[in-house]
Amino acid sequence: MMALSGLKQPPFKHDLQELPNGELVWNGSLVLLKYLQEKGENFWRGKKVLEVGSGAGHLGYDLSLMGCDVTCTEMPGKMIKALEESITDLETKVPRKHGSVTCKPLLWGEEGWKADPLNDEYDIIIAAEVVFHEGTHRQLLWTLGKASNQNTEIYSIFLNRPFSWNFFVIIDDDKLFRVEQIEGYDEMGLDDVHMHILRPFKDEKAEEQVVEKVETAKEEGGLEVETATEKNGEKKEEEELSLFELIDQLLGINAEKLQKWVNASLGCLLFISLIFIKMAIGMDDYMMAALHGGFFTLVLCLGASVNWVIMEAHRLEAEKRLKDGIEDTKDVPIENKKTQ
Repeated sequence: MMALSGLKQPPFKHDLQELPNGELVWNGSLVLLKYLQEKGENFWRGKKVLEVGSGAGHLGYDLSLMGCDVTCTEMPGKMIKALEESITDLETKVPRKHGSVTCKPLLWGEEGWKADPLNDEYDIIIAAEVVFHEGTHRQLLWTLGKASNQNTEIYSIFLNRPFSWNFFVIIDDDKLFRVEQIEGYDEMGLDDVHMHILRPFKDEKAEEQVVEKVETAKEEGGLEVETATEKNGEKKEEEELSLFELIDQLLGINAEKLQKWVNASLGCLLFISLIFIKMAIGMDDYMMAALHGGFFTLVLCLGASVNWVIMEAHRLEAEKRLKDGIEDTKDVPIENKKTQ
């Protein structure tokens, strides 16, 4: 079931494709759509679904055809207007028998929520190809936390791009969600595509009750069992410090700040090199200009290498944490979650 017409068929060779009407569709969202549709109409009927970063809205609209009520969101202004027009066009071409679609403006983060709050509680949240920009990760996570409840499931898909994995590093560092990596789905020819389910951590009081029951079982029946807190405590003691934790301890600066300082220093060297190149050319000393040009090239290569190393370290660290079982981390409340 696909509402959009003019789509290229898999296997896909590129991240996105352009429709005949000029709209762009991320192929990763089609991979996620197929996976979600395979759950069947009985799963979707009556569910409340929120999609963040809806784009043209095809994913949310196709899910609504299965009987769920979908809220598609985009940035205020031109983006939300384009989304509304696209949904209207889809409704004309493929009328729904069940379900509904509502378009709402939403700028991620606390300020955006204050301007355009979402008052519903959602069973499912869809986040397709929305983690490619590192600067919006924390605002997006705040929004996901605010829009979810204890039973919400968040389905995420992305193609690996520079710093995309930092999204999951923040989740692990701040203990925001339990993460489950989905395996065995049809990637439709895309390379390095990743799909996850994010679930909010349970309430602290509920966890304390579980711990009390386990302790009671230990005392009454001699049950040999470790609580989740004990397991995580031992695990943390045994874990070796990561590259970024070592840097933080030795220099007192985290990886993000270190990267900014390194880039600023390299930028200064590039600027100085340009000045010397200009001076050498002004004196018709082209040999000296060539030498400074070589230094300029070396600094550029050094900058690219440093940033690539940091990016790879971020990615490997995030993958390691996921494989070690982020979902087994101690349950804590979602950060910044407020009761409405």
